[in-house]
Amino acid sequence: MSTRTVVNILVIDDSMHTLRLLQLLLDDMCFSRYEVKIITASDLVEARMALRNNTFDAVITDLMLADSHGIDTFRVVKAIFGNVPILVMSGVDDLDLAFQMMDEGLEDFFQKSSMSSNGLVERILFAITRHRRRKRI
Repeated sequence: MSTRTVVNILVIDDSMHTLRLLQLLLDDMCFSRYEVKIITASDLVEARMALRNNTFDAVITDLMLADSHGIDTFRVVKAIFGNVPILVMSGVDDLDLAFQMMDEGLEDFFQKSSMSSNGLVERILFAITRHRRRKRI
């Protein structure tokens, strides 16, 4: 019997609907190699508090939070959680912003409207794997 690797993901979004949807999508996924555990935060204050008691393999954040907006949200999250891959989900389709954040270390970007179970967990796990491999080089 093989042991599954636990993957801890912090999701930061001030929309309870989005948090619940993402939690359901990730909870429903069944992988032989991974057990995905989700911790949620509604703003950057809660995200900092979550870091006190947890370690994370990835952080997924919205850009528009009650206490931060736009690229500044990404930059603060990067400063707090810089040693883990950061994925941004956004309700805005702004490729220029996405590429700017990628130049600053963003691992992946996806639109909330494209959030579905098809490929979402794989996308997150691939981001974690890419990030870990780059750290080894």
